[in-house]
Amino acid sequence: MLRRDRALVRDQLPDRIEQCRDVAMSPPQIEIHDEALATAVRLAQILERRPLTPVEQNRMMAALQRTRMACNAAGLVDKTTQGSPKLDKLANILDRDCQLAGLKAVVFSQWAQMASSGSGMGLGCGRLHGGVPSVKRGDLMDRFRDDEACQVFVSWSCGAWVRVSSASWACRVVCWWSGCGGR
Repeated sequence: MLRRDRALVRDQLPDRIEQCRDVAMSPPQIEIHDEALATAVRLAQILERRPLTPVEQNRMMAALQRTRMACNAAGLVDKTTQGSPKLDKLANILDRDCQLAGLKAVVFSQWAQMASSGSGMGLGCGRLHGGVPSVKRGDLMDRFRDDEACQVFVSWSCGAWVRVSSASWACRVVCWWSGCGGR
């Protein structure tokens, strides 16, 4: 296997293009987010007066996690709401770039539900997550690299670095979490 340091090939790489796309939340997302944020604010006010108890600390962390999850999809929190504006936006981008233009994409997310985009759109999809045995992970990445029908590679909660060189682009669905270390 040949492995090159980025510093040695940087001048051979195309310019990096980053795009951030803001997507408005749906009413159910806003409701869940605001409720969780109000809980976190109340606990922060208590924290200004005294240290939080372990139970209060857990409630604070849970409330902050719910705000993050609600920003992505209400169904991550309430387990019943289907879809989200963010998933719809991702599906449109995947349709345009993968299905219509024939490009390949890697999609990173922290949550399996957010990483399920690509299925049901007629796109071949590889999925890597923590439940995939280590011995099978290479085969998944090789399929993405070699199989023209496998246009989307989805990775979530696996703690593995994915070879993105086979992709035309990568998407971090959850902006502060990345299986590719953000670069």
